[in-house]
Amino acid sequence: MKRFYYVFNILLIVMIPTLIFMGKTEVYGLSIETKSLKTSAFHDVQFRTNNPVNEIANVLSSDELKDNGLSKFTKDFSNNLVNGNIITDVLETFTGKMSAYGPDCKGCSGKVGAGQVVTNGNINYNDPNYGTVRIIAADKKYPYGSIIRIKSNKGEFLAIVMDRGGDIGFGKKFTVDLLCDSESSANSYGTTYNVTFEVLRYGY
Repeated sequence: MKRFYYVFNILLIVMIPTLIFMGKTEVYGLSIETKSLKTSAFHDVQFRTNNPVNEIANVLSSDELKDNGLSKFTKDFSNNLVNGNIITDVLETFTGKMSAYGPDCKGCSGKVGAGQVVTNGNINYNDPNYGTVRIIAADKKYPYGSIIRIKSNKGEFLAIVMDRGGDIGFGKKFTVDLLCDSESSANSYGTTYNVTFEVLRYGY
């Protein structure tokens, strides 16, 4: 008997949230209305039997449920991960000034702090999740690999933190430094004011 109640409780814990998510159900007279995913195996399911364990088992074994219900939801979710769809929730937002620099600037070595050689116009980074993004120098608060969306009157783009700078960071002359293909291009780009920075990822 104890084993029966244990199995029954486990099934209820699993099934009730699932039924609530999938559509309309009634459990022992408690009617719950939610948005339906139009899966008929779950639509208007009612437990009105003296053996609720068997009723739940029948629902779980339904071919229609396997084809159109939880299995479909699981496949869709997995496909999103495989296809590289990423969550772009903003983790942090700050504003400030953005300067620009080239790999041939005074004191520059042609490499960024993260180690990548950035001569010959190699000013981008190919991130496995975010694709091709610009390289920037930023405050040490943001580890190498952090992804930041940059918005200004010059446009909007994604960038990755791969460098530091003596004048770059919070409380310093510039908040962020954008890597350009040369110091000449950087000077032409100039300083951008009232820039919005949205952090999408911390580190790699």
